[in-house]
Amino acid sequence: GTVAQTVAKYDLLAVPVVDEQNRLHGIVTADDALDKFIPTAWKKQLPRFYH
Repeated sequence: GTVAQTVAKYDLLAVPVVDEQNRLHGIVTADDALDKFIPTAWKKQLPRFYH
């Protein structure tokens, strides 16, 4: 599944980004993941929330 699906399924706030050796390279937050599903038109109407 996708990161957004995993975040939603397990009600997570963030998930780690790791390489093949499980070294941490960063995190993806729930906001990052869900942002991909918000239509661009909505973002333009609410610019203070999306910069």
